[in-house]
Amino acid sequence: MSAWLGGVAVLVLALRSATSELAPEQRTPLLATVVGRFSRLASVALPVLLLSGVLQAIVEVNSVSALLDSAFGRAVLIKVMLALGIIALGYINRQEHLPQLRRAAAEHTAPGQAGVLLRRTLRFELALGLAALAATGALSSYAPSVAESSGPYATTANLGPARLEVTVDPAKVGPNQLHLYLFDRRSGAAFEATKELRVTAALLGKGIAPITLNPHVAGPGHYVVDGASLSVAGDWTIAVTDRVSDFDEYETKFTVPIK
Repeated sequence: MSAWLGGVAVLVLALRSATSELAPEQRTPLLATVVGRFSRLASVALPVLLLSGVLQAIVEVNSVSALLDSAFGRAVLIKVMLALGIIALGYINRQEHLPQLRRAAAEHTAPGQAGVLLRRTLRFELALGLAALAATGALSSYAPSVAESSGPYATTANLGPARLEVTVDPAKVGPNQLHLYLFDRRSGAAFEATKELRVTAALLGKGIAPITLNPHVAGPGHYVVDGASLSVAGDWTIAVTDRVSDFDEYETKFTVPIK
């Protein structure tokens, strides 16, 4: 990163002032030589940078769906798009502008339009590189997708007059334990008006109809489902129905990703 982005910064910020006092026929060979040397350096530094980034993304994102479903994955996608833009600009400079500069140097003429276009694309490349650094900074503030997808899954939902907090542990294929906590939405105290709590789990996308889960009371407003068999990976729909009287009951649904 230092070799590539630092080199672009030098070309943009220092090279113009270094060549401004030279005659046009002297400026062109210097530009062609310096840009050619940097192009050889960038042709090594940028692929190494991209390869290391791809390997790290594979390890930390772990699945294609996580690219869109997690903040970490979306930041990786932004970096990928920025990298593609940088590669395109580097290709243009190497294949079009640099050969034009070399021809101008051989003919002892001014850089002309090739120099102007080269400077513009280098500025844009520097801007994209700084944006990629910003995306890298954002990545450091998010947990990797592989970390998000491991361990217990927790969520909250409103259930009539109660607030439901749920933990699914370990949120992986096989037996899972569900902890359901009910709190009064007004007072925040444990919700104890429940007459009956019903829980089902379904994975309709894979043909699994709602399965009845049996919660038992573990404390005031606290219910536990032991050994819930979530035996297929996917986004399971958990439905919770809270009956508070002979005539009133409330239902909510939420999605639990099982890996």
